[in-house]
Amino acid sequence: TLPATRDGEAEIDLGERMAEAIKMVRRGPQFGDVEVVTQFQPMPCLRARRAEIDQVLVTLIMLQISMMATTLYLHRDQAHRAIDLNPVLRHFFRFWMWLTSGMVTREWAAVHRKHHALCEKPGDPHSPVVFGLKKVLLEGAELYRVDARNPEVVAKYSRGTPDDWMERKVYLPHTTLGIYSLLVLNVLLFGVIGITIFAFQMAAMPIFSAGIING
Repeated sequence: TLPATRDGEAEIDLGERMAEAIKMVRRGPQFGDVEVVTQFQPMPCLRARRAEIDQVLVTLIMLQISMMATTLYLHRDQAHRAIDLNPVLRHFFRFWMWLTSGMVTREWAAVHRKHHALCEKPGDPHSPVVFGLKKVLLEGAELYRVDARNPEVVAKYSRGTPDDWMERKVYLPHTTLGIYSLLVLNVLLFGVIGITIFAFQMAAMPIFSAGIING
């Protein structure tokens, strides 16, 4: 990797990086006799400004936090009670999901519990058997909303989920406020590119959270 220029642009030689990785493999005795290819076709160098690299890292970190909030907080802690998170961490994840997706804890937990109660049977909110895998992956968010907006489903399956002042007065009645706040915050921090970061977040959550994890 060449030193960054004055404008913060750095050049990454992919061929050099791959050659160094191969050398490390060859030095490792745990690999035994391994035949490797060390001749590569010329590879283009990637150029990126430091600010652009930072923006990619921020996007990846935000997505990772969202996945953790879904798998650890919504799924394991709230829906299944398989783990017991620290109250501070719980509220951070609850706020984060509201901010980045408009997700309400009690609704998500209710829909997921109903999924297990009627697993792969008629009435399962997002069963690949009932709806087809493609629909669950690509339209998981839409399937989720059907039961999330059903007061009877939420009342029946949301037992033990947060029901405090923040949930009743902020998170539940203002589900879109968090999303718009995130958009404004991204633009203030990153300028116009913040809209792209926001778009990645909005596109990833329905697929990975509603379509894959909840599905």
